[in-house]
Amino acid sequence: MRKLKFAVAAFAVLGSVLPSAAEVFPRASSPEGSVIARKSGEEIRFIEIDAWRTVEVNQDLLAGDVLRTNATGSLALLFADDTQMRMGRNTALLVKKIGQDSDSQLSLQSGVIWARAKRGGSGLTIETPAAAAAIRGTDWTLRVTGNGDTTLSVLEGSVELKNAQGSVTVNQGEGAFAAIGQAPRKYILVNLEEREQVLLYTELRGAFATLPVTGMGGRETRARRDAILAIAPARRSNEDWVALAEALLSSDGRAAAKDALAHLRRPLPAGLEARAKLVEAMIAGQELRYTEASRLFAAALPRLPLDRRVAAVFGRWFANALAHPDRETPPPPAENAYADDPVAAMARATATAHVLGQAEAINILKAAEERFPNDARLPAMRADLAFQLDRRDEVREALARARAIDPEEPAYLLVNARFRATVSSDLDGALADLKRATELAPGDDAAWNELGIVQSDRNAVVEADAAHHRAIELNPENAALHANYARFLMDNDQIAAAKAEIDKAEALDPRSYAVLAAKGRYLLRIGKTEEGEKTLLEASAVNPTYGDSLIGLAIGSYQLGAEEEAAQALDNADRFDPDNPSISPDPLRHRP
Repeated sequence: MRKLKFAVAAFAVLGSVLPSAAEVFPRASSPEGSVIARKSGEEIRFIEIDAWRTVEVNQDLLAGDVLRTNATGSLALLFADDTQMRMGRNTALLVKKIGQDSDSQLSLQSGVIWARAKRGGSGLTIETPAAAAAIRGTDWTLRVTGNGDTTLSVLEGSVELKNAQGSVTVNQGEGAFAAIGQAPRKYILVNLEEREQVLLYTELRGAFATLPVTGMGGRETRARRDAILAIAPARRSNEDWVALAEALLSSDGRAAAKDALAHLRRPLPAGLEARAKLVEAMIAGQELRYTEASRLFAAALPRLPLDRRVAAVFGRWFANALAHPDRETPPPPAENAYADDPVAAMARATATAHVLGQAEAINILKAAEERFPNDARLPAMRADLAFQLDRRDEVREALARARAIDPEEPAYLLVNARFRATVSSDLDGALADLKRATELAPGDDAAWNELGIVQSDRNAVVEADAAHHRAIELNPENAALHANYARFLMDNDQIAAAKAEIDKAEALDPRSYAVLAAKGRYLLRIGKTEEGEKTLLEASAVNPTYGDSLIGLAIGSYQLGAEEEAAQALDNADRFDPDNPSISPDPLRHRP
């Protein structure tokens, strides 16, 4: 049976929330909702204070509060009636009333929201400049443009969109449009890509491990690494040690790269020192030392060769974005002296996935593949992003292209293994890919994490435990790795050890949906069912497509006697993860 766990992406880690330094504003009355997760630059205007301020995770919400996001921000909200909501970029939302026993009311002033409400729960009305949406359904999105035009898409359930000129009832698989002064009109949704509508986002820190700094392609980098390792350490020059550190950074991990740098005989020529500083900057970024990383990138940049400057330019932007998540700093422009480089395309795609989403990043990679048709890293990265959006045909096409160029590219092997295990249930094929990936890149924590999942699915408990240990050893700052290991430990009845891993994950990123899902499962396991269900609701609000938390939510709801909510959670899990055999047909889901 496939046990769905959190997959660490090859080029970015999904689902982590950037930290912030401001404080939660205390409220005098019982909250009507709360902020579950945020990204960067989001603000709130409290009903008590006529001024905008940064909104924090765990902030309680009351009627009269206004929330808004900027060009890079997004918010996950959970209301008192258990409605889960995601606010997209450039969105403003007024909380008017949240009632558990009566209709709730919100006002979407601009932007886009996605929401999921309980089946059979109280109603919800969303007002927009052009119409009002009377929600009696579950999953839906609502978008308001700058001139007030309103677009509704219904993924499940039924919604009435109405204004003074008329009304339409919009059911599952349908949509509607309303302009100011015009009656709403309905249309049928075609090829609805649900995963894009739930506003997934990425963490930038993974780029410090995956962004190449060698100035060469993947195959050439591997050959250079092997050639230097064949030289006796005492005979290696400073040039050899720097080149080895560059190559080892993405293949063998930061510890191996640090060891290579420790062998340098300083002082170094300016160009060689700049290359060493670039590696040191990437290591600092991996270790959450973002301010130091930014300083090192800046120091390295003037003396770097042209083929390595793009890594420093984007690395510095990544570091600054992570050090100051609420500052709006646009990514480096595409038009510059080093733009015509495959690494530039990879860096731009990573930044774009963070700011605008995976679909826009895929477009960048497609264009880059035409200019650099012999670089397997580009289609491998595109396959990874397409996998996150569940574009399976595109995943297959991109993987085939990467395989034809370089079947030994570790990034290709990782995504191919994940696709084989998740979509095709080909665990033996996935295992072969992952074993080869960890041979070629023994420092790739994402590959070891995936290997742990696959070995667990094969009931190879000892091997799975060793793989999870290795992943955490390579990247102890990654909360998802600890959460996955906690899930593995719970599967094997190691409850105390699982709690220790959950505590570590929470200390790193308490609002990650991987962490919340693991914590929710743990709470269910120890009998704290109501607390576990609430935690799993929060996980689902952060990422509504995450099948693992939806399955856990179904378990918790069923244990509490809420059969309708359990059926809804299973239906949602089945919709977003249709190949997961854990979601079997159940009479609860098909009652009249």
